[in-house]
Amino acid sequence: LVVAEVMQRQGLGRKLWYAARDGVCLQHSVPPIFTVNATLNAAPFYARIGFDTAGDVVEKGRVRLQPMRYDWAIDPSYGRPAAQLDLSAVALDERL
Repeated sequence: LVVAEVMQRQGLGRKLWYAARDGVCLQHSVPPIFTVNATLNAAPFYARIGFDTAGDVVEKGRVRLQPMRYDWAIDPSYGRPAAQLDLSAVALDERL
């Protein structure tokens, strides 16, 4: 999940995550587990939306990545509806 720098800190990443999570979760009868290799700059964001670290930092090329895991079955926030996805914000590539 990548949000253009000029659009960061506006809740867009959280909205995109909720939309993606909810879309996947509605399609599965078994709660899915999501994994990401977050850059060290992005790891705090993933932690705020419910991901836990899932191992030691790894280096791929010159990029250091933190493996992270989100288990839908244990997320206490899932009981509330996800924020509405702002479709105009998804079209970032058209505006930037």
